[in-house]
Amino acid sequence: ATDLPVIAIGGVDISNVEACRSAGASGVAVIRAVSDLGVLRERLLAAL
Repeated sequence: ATDLPVIAIGGVDISNVEACRSAGASGVAVIRAVSDLGVLRERLLAAL
């Protein structure tokens, strides 16, 4: 165990962010999930 923040990297997208957080990640790093800004906008609006 560590007190250092753990960031999930690799294969992270909107469908598994919650699972990453539940597994103990302090945050996530995404690239593919934000590469298409039109899709990102739609997903963010849907999540609100």
